[in-house]
Amino acid sequence: MMVDFKKMTPEEIVNRKDNYLHKLNELELYIAKCINTNDAEARACASSIYAELKNTIREEAKYLDKIVNDISEMSKEHNAYYHGIIEASAYGFTVKTNARVNQEMLNSVEEAIYKIDKYFE
Repeated sequence: MMVDFKKMTPEEIVNRKDNYLHKLNELELYIAKCINTNDAEARACASSIYAELKNTIREEAKYLDKIVNDISEMSKEHNAYYHGIIEASAYGFTVKTNARVNQEMLNSVEEAIYKIDKYFE
């Protein structure tokens, strides 16, 4: 079930963005650990988290696209969040969910982090 973004305050929007950034930064650490140590447990965890975040952000982008007219003028935070999630879905997470955990996946996550935070600066 999606959140009602129309009822969210700008502070709640920023907190939601920060929550995604926190999860993506943790994922980035798991991927880096996989690349540097070939840790099987970290690899499984990274793959699982990557797939979950990719799907969650993709679904949220679809939902936001449907309500863009209702939220884009509410606040600059709502507008920034909308654009960040849409771009993270489109340009981040470019690696398939069943792909190997490698530098390409790390770059994909870094791009998603950049896109989500881009309009808040």
